[in-house]
Amino acid sequence: MSLLPLILAGLFVIAAIVLSACRPRLRDNYVTDQVPAGLSCEELENWLQTHEAAVAGVVDGAEAGIEWASEKQQKTRYCFIYLHGFSATRRETSPVIETLATRYASNIVFVRLSGHGVRPTDELGRAEDWLQDVWNAWQIAAQLGDEVVIVATSTGAPLSVWLASQDKVCERLRAMLFLSPNFRIRNPFGFLLTWPLSVRWIHWIIGAWHEWEPETELHGKFWTSRYRTSSLIEMQKVL
Repeated sequence: MSLLPLILAGLFVIAAIVLSACRPRLRDNYVTDQVPAGLSCEELENWLQTHEAAVAGVVDGAEAGIEWASEKQQKTRYCFIYLHGFSATRRETSPVIETLATRYASNIVFVRLSGHGVRPTDELGRAEDWLQDVWNAWQIAAQLGDEVVIVATSTGAPLSVWLASQDKVCERLRAMLFLSPNFRIRNPFGFLLTWPLSVRWIHWIIGAWHEWEPETELHGKFWTSRYRTSSLIEMQKVL
């Protein structure tokens, strides 16, 4: 009996395993508890401000932050978290979240996903860092409200779903509101972004850069309108 078929089958299995290992995947085992527990409301705000101050080039008005329901800066029944979309910032749907929070006399924690809202930049961060940003926001919001309401736009929606799947989160999660949620790339070939070794060849298909023209000055300020297409791989990892 010829051994050739067995050898070929073995090589095929090995190749399949290697290629599978080379696929871009979302890995959430790097997420850690970074926000200290038991901080006062003022200390939580100071922690977040210090965290943001360590990032160079954050656009004024795009930073992660807390908007208080009152000047007293105290815990409220609900605390809102706002998660913006890919390439955007907290300003993308303003003042929708502010209006909701005012209606319910609630604090807001605004997230700034890593790589977003900074200048200059050509990358929009790693998906794993976005998970950490979301987890930090949850740890803050859980101390600023008895219950938490998440409002998310576009790619913020799947990040919210990941957050809701974490241990004990649902016990404090009151609701999730999605605006134009992104759970699948519109382009039918979007799945190619997470094929094996895509970072090395995807630019041959879609180009090295993604660029568009902002419609207004504020649009250009609070969105990143030019970035490497490798950033799209990070977005696809979340979906």
